Amino acid sequence: MELLRRRSRWCMGNGHTVKIWQDSWVSNDEAARLLSPPLTGFENARVVLLMDVHNRRWDTDLIQQLFFPFEADLILALPFLDIEGRI
Repeated sequence: MELLRRRSRWCMGNGHTVKIWQDSWVSNDEAARLLSPPLTGFENARVVLLMDVHNRRWDTDLIQQLFFPFEADLILALPFLDIEGRI
């Protein structure tokens, strides 16, 4: 079970329920939060903000602007699922 937990990662779904800076969604470590500081006024933003939903991919440019490089790499490595749950 421990091996499974370490090798698994998030599939974000539609991103409407997960808060970017409050929830642990990038790492398998439940205590881990993003270190990159949130933009003023976007402290409660949801992960859907980071998605290009129409093209079914992460918004790479936005992610690279908002996060430290190592965090951007982790986010962009997460599988992107569309609303129907397809990769």
